[in-house]
Amino acid sequence: MTIRTILPPIAAAFAAIVLAACSQGGGNGADANVKIDPYLADVTMGQETAPVTIVEYASLTCPHCRDFWKQEFPRLKADYIDTGKVKYTLRELPTPPVDVAIAAAAIARCTGKDHYYDVIEDVYSNYREMMDATSSPKGAASVLVEIGGRHGLSPEQVAACARSQAVQDYVNKEIAEKPAYANSTPTLILDGEQVTDLRYDNLKTLIDAKLNPGAAPAETPAPAPETPAKPAD
Repeated sequence: MTIRTILPPIAAAFAAIVLAACSQGGGNGADANVKIDPYLADVTMGQETAPVTIVEYASLTCPHCRDFWKQEFPRLKADYIDTGKVKYTLRELPTPPVDVAIAAAAIARCTGKDHYYDVIEDVYSNYREMMDATSSPKGAASVLVEIGGRHGLSPEQVAACARSQAVQDYVNKEIAEKPAYANSTPTLILDGEQVTDLRYDNLKTLIDAKLNPGAAPAETPAPAPETPAKPAD
């Protein structure tokens, strides 16, 4: 999905909807005095000493990002990240509806470094519910409040996170510092080089080549010779 160069301020209407959802969820709707401390740095999954680095620019409202996370990423994580061969970092690149994308990212950052990817998984696992809710009068706020609650945030903290100027400034910094070619989501960068084919088999081939640069490429089996046709009787 195509992204904006710089995010607009979070819409006041969306913030009001979040506060309304907080009131319905048992909060008092007042978040002005709520203390939040979002984690504003790269969150890296895997060992820092891993020899291969993957950076993904993604949006939590991007269907293609969701598909990659649910379909390809589990095998990548099991085979390469969990085994210490690859370290992975997701950087936010919000796509429409931008308010929802940045609010979801803010919730992930407000839960702290150790729970960031747990929230990313929760958002993508509830992606359809969240996106379907954007067409309702209350929007996706109620879904985001539920997600935040599962990870220890009160409704008021969710509202404060969604309105966090610090998070928005940080995401704008990510956008300003991204490579010029990262103009859609997902954009995957493997050791500084963009990868356009995000299927697991292709990623495996590229990663294995990085891990074993001296290894000969796998040979393509030669086609079997054709059997000569028998002469007609």
